[in-house]
Amino acid sequence: MSQGYYSSRDVDQRKRILHALFANIREMGIEGEYCGEFDFHRFLDNVKTAKPRNDQRPKVENWTPNPRYKSPATPERRTLPGRIGVALGLAVILFAVLRYLAEKGATP
Repeated sequence: MSQGYYSSRDVDQRKRILHALFANIREMGIEGEYCGEFDFHRFLDNVKTAKPRNDQRPKVENWTPNPRYKSPATPERRTLPGRIGVALGLAVILFAVLRYLAEKGATP
């Protein structure tokens, strides 16, 4: 979402969270350590003035995906050396955990 807007489907959760946040601020105030470049008062102002945004996307007639481009949602397959590397890494970690447990007197 762009700054100044929030998802319209999150209205109820947003109200609940902000109600709890402002109740805590009224009870305890704002104090604590410096948080770097984060401006808490500006954050609160942005939260108070944010508006809901319509989440509906425009409908496109007769849309078909472009077959030239691979979908970013499909993960790349690991190569055989990559799979072997992951398996060896997990085996080393398992061996180290078992050895640690054996030293402490616990046996699986």
